[in-house]
Amino acid sequence: GIGIVEAGMVGILVALFGFTPESAIALALLDRLVGVGSLIVGGGALFAFSPYRRGVGSLR
Repeated sequence: GIGIVEAGMVGILVALFGFTPESAIALALLDRLVGVGSLIVGGGALFAFSPYRRGVGSLR
């Protein structure tokens, strides 16, 4: 879930890089969205093109 890592990222962006809290939160959430979204898209593509999907046949 969204928690410690994002809070730390927001704190660092605000304290060390001068971001506004709103911008830092938006950037942390965007980073999470891109990370999770790329896993979903990549995993979906691998599943769609995998010859080893369940119910398609046996693995001999």
